[in-house]
Amino acid sequence: GEVAKAVMVIARRSPNSKTIAWVNALGKAARSLPALEKEALRWLDLPAKEKSDAELIAAMTLVLRQGYKIAAPALMNAARNRKSESVHVAVVQSLAKFSQPKVGDDLLSLWPKASSRVHAEILAALVTRPERVNSLLGALEKNTVAKADIPASILNTLRAQKDGGTRARVTKLFGAPAKVKSRAQVLAEFQPSLKLKGNPVIGKTVFTQRCALCHRAVKEGNLLGPDLVAVKANGVEKLLISILDPNREVVANYMAYDVALKNGTTHTGLLGEETTTHIRIKLPLGQQVLLPRAQVKSMSSGGKSLMPEGLEAGVSPQQMADLLAFITGL
Repeated sequence: GEVAKAVMVIARRSPNSKTIAWVNALGKAARSLPALEKEALRWLDLPAKEKSDAELIAAMTLVLRQGYKIAAPALMNAARNRKSESVHVAVVQSLAKFSQPKVGDDLLSLWPKASSRVHAEILAALVTRPERVNSLLGALEKNTVAKADIPASILNTLRAQKDGGTRARVTKLFGAPAKVKSRAQVLAEFQPSLKLKGNPVIGKTVFTQRCALCHRAVKEGNLLGPDLVAVKANGVEKLLISILDPNREVVANYMAYDVALKNGTTHTGLLGEETTTHIRIKLPLGQQVLLPRAQVKSMSSGGKSLMPEGLEAGVSPQQMADLLAFITGL
């Protein structure tokens, strides 16, 4: 068919950015192209003056086709040699596509020099498989990863692990969950935020730390939950309720789904488009996964928002006022 013809054309061309882009566009429909895959692997060793970060990232898809034993060392080497955040994000996302037990340790070896954005990517990848969760808990127990670096959403995922021994380790590290306050109590505690004068500059920092994983504000952050420019017109009172009580009103397209795969991976995200053969799951940090239905073991929703309760932990009423000032000033 047409795909076979396109592959034949690509196979005759010398490996370059354009041919790599074509193969990436064809995805699994493109058969093995050894010359192109070998060239992509070579690129991962080259300095930025020879291959741009964008070219390197495009080449990673072809490197992944060569399997974990070949791809993992090349990806780790690229992470060591390149300083750009975009390359490090791509390395984490690429490694996360493998199911080998050592992937957790590979990801954690990148942690010490990683930016906050790359930390978020590493954590998101670590909580998708039980053996990676164990690697993360080991790093927390050794203080290789600081407990303060674990956001509420990741801690909630760790506390919800199916294995009792794993949950016990989480409790030993973080203590038993604090006695859960009702959302009405939390809202009452933060009512002063509505009267305090907020500083939008400080509020932007709160946004970056707490909201940018899933929300966009103009050009910053990720568009998974509602765009904050679109919701600012709701006013500060409704914004405060949405932040502190995300499950009060959950629109169907922002409902969280847990999708368990037959290979042991679990994805928690928003349901994208569905076909008779595939399901698309939208994830934090702007990621998406297209899953063949044949690989899905189960899919369930508790009717709750993907946005977790408890994001206010460690936030003062003044910081909440700052965040509200930032959002309403967009």
